[in-house]
Amino acid sequence: MSTITRTRGITATLIPDHALRAAIGSHLGIDADEIQPEQTWLIDRGEGDGPRYAITGTEGVGHAPGDGDPFEVCTRYLDGFYRIPVAALVASADGGEAWDLADVVRTFGTRLEGNFHSLHRWALRQN
Repeated sequence: MSTITRTRGITATLIPDHALRAAIGSHLGIDADEIQPEQTWLIDRGEGDGPRYAITGTEGVGHAPGDGDPFEVCTRYLDGFYRIPVAALVASADGGEAWDLADVVRTFGTRLEGNFHSLHRWALRQN
């Protein structure tokens, strides 16, 4: 499936790399130059039941922590993650470039399509 045939309309904000690395470094006390986060997008589905925010990478695997739980930002090589408070990650997304979720998730195979559709339904509060 291509991004052209996917359902569109869910905004995902690309968290600028420098802001993401600064937030991680500040929270964990790590030199920002040593941090290698995966490219990360923030989805805000607004107020309502369940978590308001989720993050995703190009695989479309969303992470939506509950109240008080941190985000888990994957490393570039997907061999670990950084645990960051929701508020810090939301703040680091401020001013990031807006994308459509349909364009964020790669388009190779049924697993990625399943990930996209699952995250899309989450954003619409349909699951």
